[in-house]
Amino acid sequence: PFQIAESYQDARQIASLATLEEPLLFYDSLKESAPDRNAFNLSLFKDGIVRAFDEFDTNRLKEIFEDIISLFAANPTHYLQAMDAASNILYLTISLLPDGHTLVNQMFTDYPDGYRSLYRLTATEQVLNWLEFFQQQLCFQLEERKKNYSNPIVLKVQRYITEHVEERLTLNDVASSFGVSPNYLSQLFKKYAEVGFSEYISQQKIARAKELMANKNLKMYEIAEQLGFESAFYFSKVFKKVTGMTPRDYIQTLHIF
Repeated sequence: PFQIAESYQDARQIASLATLEEPLLFYDSLKESAPDRNAFNLSLFKDGIVRAFDEFDTNRLKEIFEDIISLFAANPTHYLQAMDAASNILYLTISLLPDGHTLVNQMFTDYPDGYRSLYRLTATEQVLNWLEFFQQQLCFQLEERKKNYSNPIVLKVQRYITEHVEERLTLNDVASSFGVSPNYLSQLFKKYAEVGFSEYISQQKIARAKELMANKNLKMYEIAEQLGFESAFYFSKVFKKVTGMTPRDYIQTLHIF
């Protein structure tokens, strides 16, 4: 039972090779004439498509589309597999993007049947032309949404950092919590937060440290431990980098005022 999906894909791939003289075929017995197993398995591209949607990464999405189009352009007899690929990408777009159905409808307003025009195509070349148009429209829409969506992501992450400031926060962990890649989150911070991700965390932790120094009778190592620093020495180093003075010097200013 666990191999049913694989067997189904194999059967779809060799269906076009069947003839009246030889209507019954077995994938493993075709040898050289059999297509490469998994060559048309869209699941190999799915993770990349999902990540591109999550991160509004139009470059990655374009590369994936180009790989798929090149694959079927080199294998024009595999019309059914090309239709499967286009249909699955269409489904992912509608189901994963906010207002995906409305968005896709807007892309194909000039087509008599809208995006359903895909199902009237009868040749691999037509499907590939449809995919190329879809890719262009999709990348354009993602770029437009990226302009308006990136800043809210940073705001949400900043709120998250404030709420979890006493934990040991890493770029990988925070990025994972929001379903984006560490590199993408780092780029967003540089663009929209005016400071880097690590620097922002340091600022928030030191701001919290100042509150603890003012309101609680705690030792430096206790504050460092409470805020997730690996040692009191490292806490003191970060404190001086952010404020320009050591924790001890800062406490003295509190006593003065």
